[in-house]
Amino acid sequence: LCNNMYSRCDGYWACEDGRDEDNCGHSKCPSGTQACVDRFNYTVFCLPSARVNDGNDDCFGASDEQHECRRSYPPTDISPRFRCSNDNECLSSFQLCDDELDCPKSRDDEAEFCDIFRFNCSSYLINNRNEVEQVLCGLSEQDNRRIRYFSVHTSSDYPSLGNTVVNESFYWPIDQPSLINSNTFIIKNSSWYCNRGIIIYPRSENDSFNNVCKCPPSYYGHLCQYQNQRISLTLHMSSVDRHTTYAIVIMLIDEIDKRQDIHSYDQFVYITKQSCSIKLNRYLLFPERPKNISHNYSIRIDAFEKTRITYVGSWYFPINFLFLPVNRMAISLILSNQTVDNSSNCLNTCVNSRCVKYLNKNKYFCRCNSKWAGTHCNISTNHQICSIDSFHLGITYNQSICICPLNKFGSRCLMTSTCPIAA
Repeated sequence: LCNNMYSRCDGYWACEDGRDEDNCGHSKCPSGTQACVDRFNYTVFCLPSARVNDGNDDCFGASDEQHECRRSYPPTDISPRFRCSNDNECLSSFQLCDDELDCPKSRDDEAEFCDIFRFNCSSYLINNRNEVEQVLCGLSEQDNRRIRYFSVHTSSDYPSLGNTVVNESFYWPIDQPSLINSNTFIIKNSSWYCNRGIIIYPRSENDSFNNVCKCPPSYYGHLCQYQNQRISLTLHMSSVDRHTTYAIVIMLIDEIDKRQDIHSYDQFVYITKQSCSIKLNRYLLFPERPKNISHNYSIRIDAFEKTRITYVGSWYFPINFLFLPVNRMAISLILSNQTVDNSSNCLNTCVNSRCVKYLNKNKYFCRCNSKWAGTHCNISTNHQICSIDSFHLGITYNQSICICPLNKFGSRCLMTSTCPIAA
């Protein structure tokens, strides 16, 4: 309960181990330590958690014992959080080095410090503060909260960094550069090894294990660091009949020749009463890397009513701007159970097929009968036959596209479903 978005990154340890202030951006100190200005030489070091709120002032301004000033001064727009060493007076960080003596019994608190540092907590200098100013100006939790609420900086780390507590102090020189040498970067958590996909550990012949990334289809590379060129499709569907189940086939077609090759496809079952308000995300990969931008590609979507394998209709969407690595499309379709009639306006010579019009374009095509393909449906695809009671829509890279009836499933519709009809 102590580590939440209202307590994170406000400069005050709400948790005993300070985990609510881990990785907040205003401190270089590791988890389990607190940035502290030394009381004697005014350098910044990391104070272990065991010495925070232990009743002893280890830091300049008692920044490690803030409970005293918090008890006397609840959070306001300007919260006094700097405590003088001898008179327990609490000051705002803005009162330091303001040419006024605010700690009358602790004259050295301000005098020596201000002789060494040109200290300024003005908000317009927030991006140019030195390390000491970052620590002391950050004592006001109310001022920190004003810019930290609902920020990515207030979210907890995932995966968890673990409860690592450091039991010794770390000093660094004032002029130490803050740049990290990228050549010394070490992967400490294997879950971050692969950019995408999952990591597996195959055993080699000498019983050693190697890290291997198994990439999703949209990525490739030894770390899954490269994106495949693809069509990214967001699809919303609705139907006038809420009790109908459809088979939907999305195909990426190369229109460069008369074969109209199907380079990739995605088939799924759409149940209207279950999925009417769901947006579906699908992607189709181009066959070559990089893709051939001299070709013309299109997306064709076919719909079938699954009870009797009745053809519902087709939609046509050309792919424009082929120079883009990922072509994103958002499509909304309305399905109807009306029979699609043959068209008499077809200019194509359709063999083993019938001429139909796309539902969204003034464009006609030959819808091939089962086991036939090509622009004019004159190319036989008689190998890798689907089951007798299914529909053979086409073939892609020696793999048949089979539309199964309601009681069949599988790549060739050879397996029978055991679900009851009313299920």
